[in-house]
Amino acid sequence: MHTCRRLVASLTLTALALAGCASDDASDVDTLGADADADIDPEIDAGADGPADEAESDDADEDTDAGEDDEFAEDEANEDEPEDTGADEPEDTGADEPEDTGADEPEIELGDDTGDDQGSPFDGTEVAAATAAVFEEFGSTSPGCAVGVLRAGERFVDAFGMADIDAGIALEPDSIFDIGSVSKQLTAGAIALAVLDGDLSLDDDVTSLVDEIGPFDQVVTVADLIHHTSGLPDYTALLDADDDEVTTNADALATISGDGVALNFEPGAAFEYSNTNYVLMAEIVDRVSGQSLVEFSADRIFEPLGMSDSVVRDDQGELLEGQAQGYGDESDSGDWQAIGSSWRQTGDGAVHATVDDLLTWAELFLPDAIEADGGIGSSQWRALMLQPGPVADGGSAYAFGIGLEEDGELLTHAGSWIGYSSSLAVRPADDLAVAVACNIDLLDAHSLVASVMDIWR
Repeated sequence: MHTCRRLVASLTLTALALAGCASDDASDVDTLGADADADIDPEIDAGADGPADEAESDDADEDTDAGEDDEFAEDEANEDEPEDTGADEPEDTGADEPEDTGADEPEIELGDDTGDDQGSPFDGTEVAAATAAVFEEFGSTSPGCAVGVLRAGERFVDAFGMADIDAGIALEPDSIFDIGSVSKQLTAGAIALAVLDGDLSLDDDVTSLVDEIGPFDQVVTVADLIHHTSGLPDYTALLDADDDEVTTNADALATISGDGVALNFEPGAAFEYSNTNYVLMAEIVDRVSGQSLVEFSADRIFEPLGMSDSVVRDDQGELLEGQAQGYGDESDSGDWQAIGSSWRQTGDGAVHATVDDLLTWAELFLPDAIEADGGIGSSQWRALMLQPGPVADGGSAYAFGIGLEEDGELLTHAGSWIGYSSSLAVRPADDLAVAVACNIDLLDAHSLVASVMDIWR
């Protein structure tokens, strides 16, 4: 039976309501860190809509993002399947390692690392202590979060909580997380590179690039996909598969193929968050470049930028080395349960990264950004990335996988996928970026980012 793909893209912290599988689970959304400050208004609509309704999420139905709580936050907590989804990962979840953790595991030092062998100039400062206080609820018996701050060229990275509770392995500043719909801006970044390469036009008809979909009554352009104005239904609401079943981009595209598929509205006339748009974008990158999004991202984005711990995964199932196990609080006893997913779609999510790598990406939008090889970070590329769509969502415009708030002064997006929650926010005028990645299902990562950003401004 279908379970919402909660890859919510919670892109804006304020106006975009968390897209999610409209489900009763909305009330279950973790509110840890809900005391976030006003800089980033975390109006998390915790999964208010289900994949199908995701699109209904706040103004933008971004909910379709399968759960993007908070504007594009992840939708519902498919927490029923999780247990099976974490199928292959258990080995890292604890298996027989307990012995190395020791009885109470006093040796585990939570949140004392900066992710840099040489430390950070912010170590031991008041802002570092205040940041740690935001995450104080995460300890040796719970999963938690890694946080990264980039201010005026200097970085601070820390981690709190456990990467693997059963094995007694603490989260580290360089732990890897599934960043959910925060991935969308990297997919859009690949599309922007293809446009600058001359391989693609934003006005191209999507069905001419991916001929197995449609036909549709009206033309849907690449730009419509980028800005969520296509009217295409969200495949997460249509794909009949449990979280532990292996499904691919082909399965997602099959849900919008054939004469029976109708657009939800005239392309360009409304904003409705749909994961289908970004899966199609992944396919388009493949068709015009001859490389899968996995390969293209590695060659044109991650390697040039030095994002050595980042990867687009199309082989979900087992954890990567250094990846934190995802968790959901689904048992009657309230114990943390290891969960995961075997869905293998790319484009709408699937990027796995550290918070330090996310700061490297965020740096492309800060004042002293340097263009890397291949065009990534060029002024032309950045102009495309920050180009707003034709329809605003509740006052917030949606650019290339990036929510533009406060008249473009705040660039945001959040993500949520089974067992993981994340959020990234950038304030170019303040030369400040904050990234939070957590191995907790449907956590309000937006609020955590808001609180941390308020401390560092």
